[in-house]
Amino acid sequence: MVVACGSSVGSITLRDYRTGLQADNMVQAHMGPIVSMDLHNDLLVSAGLVERHGGVTYDSVIKVYDIRTGARALTHIPFHAGCSMLRFQPKFSSTLLIMSGNGTVLVTDINDAGMSAQSHQVDCEGDHLMSCAISATGESVCFGDGGGYVHLWSALDEPRVNIYSAPSEIPEDLPPLCSMDCEGSLSSAPVFFTHDMPLSGLPESQSMKTGLPPHKVESKFLKNMNQVDFVGYVPNPEFRRGAVPGEASRKVANQRFARVKGRMSMDVEFARERQKAETILPKGYHRVIVKQPANRRVFEEFEFSLYNKTNFAGLENGMRNCYVNSLLQALYFLPWLRVEIQKHICEHEFCLTCELGFLFHMLRIGAKSTVCQASNLLRSLKQIREAAALGLLEDPALDNLKTNTKQTKPSLSRRIQNFSRFMLEQTMKEISVSNHCQPQATAPAMLFGSTVRTTTKCMHAQHPETTRESRSLHFDLQY
Repeated sequence: MVVACGSSVGSITLRDYRTGLQADNMVQAHMGPIVSMDLHNDLLVSAGLVERHGGVTYDSVIKVYDIRTGARALTHIPFHAGCSMLRFQPKFSSTLLIMSGNGTVLVTDINDAGMSAQSHQVDCEGDHLMSCAISATGESVCFGDGGGYVHLWSALDEPRVNIYSAPSEIPEDLPPLCSMDCEGSLSSAPVFFTHDMPLSGLPESQSMKTGLPPHKVESKFLKNMNQVDFVGYVPNPEFRRGAVPGEASRKVANQRFARVKGRMSMDVEFARERQKAETILPKGYHRVIVKQPANRRVFEEFEFSLYNKTNFAGLENGMRNCYVNSLLQALYFLPWLRVEIQKHICEHEFCLTCELGFLFHMLRIGAKSTVCQASNLLRSLKQIREAAALGLLEDPALDNLKTNTKQTKPSLSRRIQNFSRFMLEQTMKEISVSNHCQPQATAPAMLFGSTVRTTTKCMHAQHPETTRESRSLHFDLQY
């Protein structure tokens, strides 16, 4: 199957469906844009525009091509009236209808190169001929003009439109499902099943944008208003001679942008206030939107005391791998674990337990509403190979390496789980080495550890049961 595409520069491109609509052949048919084309069997006809005497007019030549040989030109058909539409007669293989905008219709045979042609005129009464359609049987032709009329032509009294035409089946008039008037109840209307939420099911706190309410104009301004046509002008009461430019406009800005509070906005505000009153989450744990000036972007200059009203110090969340802050703060508020980690002393260069104890010390002695940085802990974490293997680090170099090797990055939830498991196991090993004790006797194992018994039993042979005990710090819940 071939698709012929005409362009605005007069070229025709043939595209084949079998090759993914790639351009097989292209021919320059006209000097201007393509106006009309039609394709029937192996014949392609086209009409276009041409520039003549400083203006653009219809080309007086119809081009005929054979698409079997790569759009080879067969013949030219002259049509001095200016072709605007081309239609093949479906009943014959080489009969062509050439139409112009003034209603001239030329019926010709392509094989005779337009020598045996019949000319007809559509009575458009001065309107432009806009469209043309030929029935599948070829027994009737319809023309549409700019005046909104359709002209039906046929040589038969009762022409057929389709080859296997049948009378149209008109359905019977069905009674309406319900009849409602202005005073009827909406409950009588039928309700169809749908998965979408109706408007009545939306919560009261959810607002819908329906446009701004009208402006609110005080009565003192209306007394001094001068109206010209439909626009009212009021002198600015704050204007003073010699004042700073723009000062009077800023003073009346609240009155200029004031709007009437609609019923909907009042209901929405009431619902939001009621929802805030019924919430269980304390106000100190609500989400806070930080509004920082553009000229104060330095970390040391930021006023954390405006947003942290507690007596505890926080952790900075603007660094890489800051997703560990929540877990570090949760471990800090475990007294037994905090004391055991702060008592840990070793001589290793990169020890997570030492750095974690130093971070706990900063959080304990930090001033009110200050912020601490876990940079030393994160730096030690980068030096451990197991952390990089588990994907705990957010490093651009590692991300590029994973992208080049087509490795998928773990999700944030999976990364937090891996870090929690790795942190507890690493601190348990380092504390057991420094205290010269078994890992099961350390504080992380006593707090988070659980004894897991795995029993193996053979269902077919008479083998003895085997039971193995192990210590686990984490359990994965599967839903």
